[in-house]
Amino acid sequence: VQTVVADAGSMAPNGGDDVADLPVFDLAAILASHAGKEDETLLKACKDMARCLHETSCLVVRDPRVSEGDNVKFMEMMKRYYAQDTEAKKSDARPDIHYQVGVTPAGVEKAKCASDPKCIAEMDSMPEKHRPLKPKKADPKWRFFWRVGPRPENSKFPDLNAAPVIPEAFKKEWPSTCDGWGNKTLDALHAVAEMLALGFNLERSTFRDMMNFGPHLLAPTGSDLSQHGAVNTIFAGYHNDLNFLTIHGKSNYPGLRIWLRDGTRKTVTVPDGCLLLQAGQQFEYVTGGHVKAGFHEVICSEKTRAVLESREKDAAGKLEPKDYWRISTTMFGTLCHDTLLQPVGHFAKLSTAKDYPPILGGDQVAKVLMEIGMANAASTDDTVTMKMSQKKSVGFYTRAAATFLKGAEGKDPVDKLKLSALGNSMGMAVDVANRMEKDGLGKIAKVETSYPDMDGQRCAHISIDLEKTC
Repeated sequence: VQTVVADAGSMAPNGGDDVADLPVFDLAAILASHAGKEDETLLKACKDMARCLHETSCLVVRDPRVSEGDNVKFMEMMKRYYAQDTEAKKSDARPDIHYQVGVTPAGVEKAKCASDPKCIAEMDSMPEKHRPLKPKKADPKWRFFWRVGPRPENSKFPDLNAAPVIPEAFKKEWPSTCDGWGNKTLDALHAVAEMLALGFNLERSTFRDMMNFGPHLLAPTGSDLSQHGAVNTIFAGYHNDLNFLTIHGKSNYPGLRIWLRDGTRKTVTVPDGCLLLQAGQQFEYVTGGHVKAGFHEVICSEKTRAVLESREKDAAGKLEPKDYWRISTTMFGTLCHDTLLQPVGHFAKLSTAKDYPPILGGDQVAKVLMEIGMANAASTDDTVTMKMSQKKSVGFYTRAAATFLKGAEGKDPVDKLKLSALGNSMGMAVDVANRMEKDGLGKIAKVETSYPDMDGQRCAHISIDLEKTC
């Protein structure tokens, strides 16, 4: 492992099977420097880092403020959390706000590549040596989202900036432990963002300013090897992340595989004392495609199984329930939802910039959440229910309803769509239903009203069934 402080030629690894053969970038120099006073050695390292991200879509960094002990403390708490019974964990779920805080149960997240014909074709065209396992169903992993950093006082996207969920059984340790690891990884992301901006010949604060008040998410996953321990079980199907930069600490089990820009697959082992980063869709957006969002998957590999069997042997055949859980200590660094995403600076002059039209960060996130099954829609066997609230505009729900009825790339249309709204949101449901009829996308098949009991008070409710006509 080398620490980069100067030009090291091509940043692509030389045929090794592991990400540890990538250069390691030390953040100490950027932390000790001041804007406008960076020395040539630091600026050279910044350019190396930017080139590495361009060529590989990933980075390995060392931050002197982040210790492996912090990572282990956080991981141990998450092992105990996921080892709880299913019902205890489900009480921490918030499906009404797209699972963007609290727990996401197993079977909810589904990789876009499980159903996107374009992505499936790309996987099929890959050399067998570098081909991902093809996801066919929703992921069996659990995930917990914990907000890190300050929230905006005013936002067009309040439901994507929701209050945190604190599990009842962990209320004494949860906030401090999550914030401890979350803030350290966020600080590392800020330092990397500054180095990358300098390396791409932008103002040092360009990316960091766009991250201010972003809904950064500490997002540890849990996969139960006692239930899903067969080799080639997919914990998280082949995908890239919707955010700006994703940062990982060291997991307690192997299984993460990533793809470099050239299509090379790498098995990940984070070097001791280091952090792994991958570019997300937002980074690709603001660089006009100069940096590509990095693909990855998490599976039960032969190495995963070997580690598990070794630990079972050391424990005389049976581990404690918590020790069967594979934990990621992942953090999603995200641009502010109220920031306009578009290629910045000289990236706006690239020929590919036209493929990244301006869009608010929150709209980009909501669009992707709907594609991967985490937006506020629930499905039965043949009907999708879209729950509506005043936290979003009637225009948003109109576009969402049209997407469900017409379908989109990688997403089949639905034959039946139910609009559900309470109280002051009922008018929006009526407006959306009427618009679907006017646009020839659906017809109103049934309307029901009721007054359910909500926390001891009666509240008006409307349900409108639409049938696809397009």
